[in-house]
Amino acid sequence: MNQKFALGLLLATTLVTGANVMAYDDTWKTETLELDASDLQTLQIDAGAGDIDVTGIDDLDEVRVIARFGGSEVEKSDYTLTLESRRNSAQISVFVDSGWNSNTYIDIEVHFPKEMMLEINDRSGDISVANVNNSVEIDDRSGDVSVENVNGNLTIEDNSGDLSLRNINGAVNVEDKSGDVVIVKVTGAVKVEDNSGDITLRDIGGNINVRDSSGDIDVRDAQGIVDVTDTRGDVDVDGALDFHINKSGSGDVDSRNIGGKG
Repeated sequence: MNQKFALGLLLATTLVTGANVMAYDDTWKTETLELDASDLQTLQIDAGAGDIDVTGIDDLDEVRVIARFGGSEVEKSDYTLTLESRRNSAQISVFVDSGWNSNTYIDIEVHFPKEMMLEINDRSGDISVANVNNSVEIDDRSGDVSVENVNGNLTIEDNSGDLSLRNINGAVNVEDKSGDVVIVKVTGAVKVEDNSGDITLRDIGGNINVRDSSGDIDVRDAQGIVDVTDTRGDVDVDGALDFHINKSGSGDVDSRNIGGKG
């Protein structure tokens, strides 16, 4: 191969690759906020468009927020990003007010003392929560939600998006409009009200109550009573203290290993 041609091909490939990287990395600004949390009990997050990643940290005495701005650039007057103390709570507010046609978003990464209670109110974007030694409440309009390693009760109200909940030392209460629900390893009771989407439950220590309109229900290794009201979709339960089913529509029902009986 001609050396000049080879060099030209290498440069062209490098330029194309660099252009592709730039196209996917549209972060144009980063901000960091910090707040002393030594006397605070609750972390409250109120967010608009963007992903939320929250992690509880041992021996931390502050709330730390890293915000990454992506999409279209906007003026500072066109967005809200605050972290402040009100009464006994740390409050994070993240919003973009840049018109209906803007694709601007703000992703936030939050580290906070894991002993604090956590409350999240989110309009759009994925939510990830890990390592909390207190109760967690999430109200989500749109986006997937992942929660793991919580020592406390978990309450979620979700309009659209998949839910993955794992390692919860407490009770779980879910109201879900649309999306699949996966719940694994919960010590307490689990209650799920679901309109549309499959429900998968594994290793639940307390009683299970499911109200489902559409979608399959799959339960394994339940230690308590499983109570299901289902309109449409298959129901499969393998392992439970007892099993009650109220089915008014289509779909198969299969149960095994109920009350110690195969």
